[in-house]
Formats: sequence, C-alpha cells, structure tokens
Amino acid sequence: MSEKFSNPIIADPKRQAVGPQRGYCYQAWQSVNQWITLKSDETLFLEGGEDIDVLKTKEVTTIQVKDTAAVVTLNSDDVLEAIGHFWEHQENNPERKIWFHFLTTSPRGQEKDKPFGNVKGLDYWDAAKRGRVDLSNLRSFLKGKTKLPSELLDFLDTASDDELRENLFQRILWETDSESQSYLKTLIEGILIDHGTRAHSLPPSESLKVVPHLFTRIWEVVCREQDRRLNYSDFARLFEQVTAESVPSSELRQLRRVAQTVGQMGFGSFASGSSPVSSITLPTSDLVIIPPLARLAERATLVGELRSRLLMNGLLMLRGSTSTGKSTLAGLIASQTKNARWQRLDFRGFNQKSCGTDLPSLPRPPTSIKCRPRTT
Repeated sequence: MSEKFSNPIIADPKRQAVGPQRGYCYQAWQSVNQWITLKSDETLFLEGGEDIDVLKTKEVTTIQVKDTAAVVTLNSDDVLEAIGHFWEHQENNPERKIWFHFLTTSPRGQEKDKPFGNVKGLDYWDAAKRGRVDLSNLRSFLKGKTKLPSELLDFLDTASDDELRENLFQRILWETDSESQSYLKTLIEGILIDHGTRAHSLPPSESLKVVPHLFTRIWEVVCREQDRRLNYSDFARLFEQVTAESVPSSELRQLRRVAQTVGQMGFGSFASGSSPVSSITLPTSDLVIIPPLARLAERATLVGELRSRLLMNGLLMLRGSTSTGKSTLAGLIASQTKNARWQRLDFRGFNQKSCGTDLPSLPRPPTSIKCRPRTT
C-alpha cells in the first residue's frame, strides 16, 4: 500500500472524541487506584453518586474525576456544579455523612474580578475550613450564584459560621493539579509490586502482569446496569488468579508423591551411616520401568561390579561432575536387574541447608540417588 493511502481519511476534528476518551481512561486509572487501596471495611461503587464513590458504614466519599488542562476557579461552572452536586447528595442521603472530592488535573486560577483580593477563591475556601477566618466575603460570593440549589442559598443566608464550616467548607476537597495518567500508572505498579512481594513473594515482573486485568475489570464493572461495586477482596482474588500458575492435577499428584517420598527418606540417618531408603514404601503404580539401553556401550565389567554392590548393600550412590554419565550408568545397572522396577528421585539443587538436616560432608554432592530395586 502506498504512503498516500496509509494515512487516515480527512475528517472533522470536532467529531473526534479524543478528549472525552482520554478523560474516561484517566477516570479508569483513578478507579483502579481507589480499588487497590481500599480498606477492608470500605466498598467502591462506580458511576454512583459521582464517578467514584467509596462507602464506609455511614460515611461516603464521592469523587468527581476530570482530566482537563484549563485553570479552574471558584467561579468555574464545573466547580459551582460540584458544590451543587455535593449539597444534593447530602439532602438525598440525610442518614449518611457525605464528603465530596473534586479531582482534576487542572491547576488553580484566580477569579477575574478578584473577589478575595489577591487570594485565589479555592485557596480561600481551604482557609475557611479553619476557625478565625472571616467568612463574610465567601458567604456573599456564593449567595450571588444562582446556579446553586435554592436550599443551599437559604442555608448560606441563615447558617452560622461554624455550621458553614462543618456542613459545607470542610466537606469538599478541591484536589487540583492532580497527578498525570502516566504518574498514576507508575504509582499503581508500585502498589502491585509491593503487594506481590509481601503477600505472595513474587518478583515484580509477575505482579505487573495484573495491571491490564485490573483495567479490564474496571471497565467491565462500570458498564453493568446494576451492582457496580468492588471490594478489596475482589482485588485480592483477581491478583491471585492472574499470578497463580496452573498445574495439571496429574502432575500435582506426582509432585505430592515425590514430596512424600523425600519426607519418608529421613535425611538425618545419613549421619549415623544407616540406609534411609530401607524405610520407603512405594505403591507399585508409582514405580517406573526403565527401558533397555541397547544402543549404548554396555560397560559390562563396571556395570556388573556396581550391580553387585547395589544388591549387597541395598543402596548405591553415584558421584561425579555434570554430564559424566551418572544417569546413563544408573540406567544400565537397572536394565541388568531382571524383573525389577525402580523409582527415580532427582535431588538436583538440594543441599544441606535446603534439606534442613545434617548431611554427611561429601567432596561433591551427588546429582541423583537411585533406590534399591523393588521386585514384583
């Protein structure tokens, strides 16, 4: 295809929803962050009162999320609408204490007419949460905003300063100039790595595999008609599901049998010189028939001598460097023992510390141990 026809078609930029899509994506990342940092007694609800609601007993924190660039002031439409929404939430849920977070990537600006002097309106709001701050200018400013609910305007007219602080100014948090989406993603990855290390002893690469699954689950939940809630236990289950390694049941049974066999060997008896293998009891179904090794040099003299030692002592240990033929030699010995079946135990990587016992000092630890034959 030529370069000309590989370019996108000419279109009207006004019809391209890049901005809204970026906003939805940012909201999803904020939802993930809230989800994986929930406390055990908290519940996350998406697209409820606001974009994100965090419920805790009789308290609710509603969060409105915006990924915007233009400055915001106390006179901005979005800010005045947020104040009105908070008041409506509190009026509709009198049995609950409502906290409202206005979370935006936009920085704070100053109102054109400077109703609070050189102080930005949102900064003045924050100062009003504390005592000994004159509220008359802020009260007058808000009373002149007809966009606010009439019940709130009446409250501004009759409430005392303490009532305004407790029921309005202290309840709304203006989280302006919030972290970018890339920073938020890095923050979430750090939380996942920490969780994987502490709770599951996982390397960071394994924990990071969970990121896209969290993002997908958020979109799945937010698109539900009902029950758009998530708990911390939902995150814990999803994390375990993604990072757990699936093992076929047949392989798992085999691993359990090997572990049981190793446990029965009683490594401590090596120190006293007795044979730990003599106490092992293996069902016939667990034994493996070693096939003939017809194409290999038989080494008859060596094999015969070692086979005699095995039959006489009940245990034979082969030691040597890697790739010197220990396993092949063991197979040749086994093939010379008629009507016998064998159990192979691989101890590669084991040492005294991992075994947790006092093993005898050897010039070179054996790569494998072959048990004595079991006839049937």
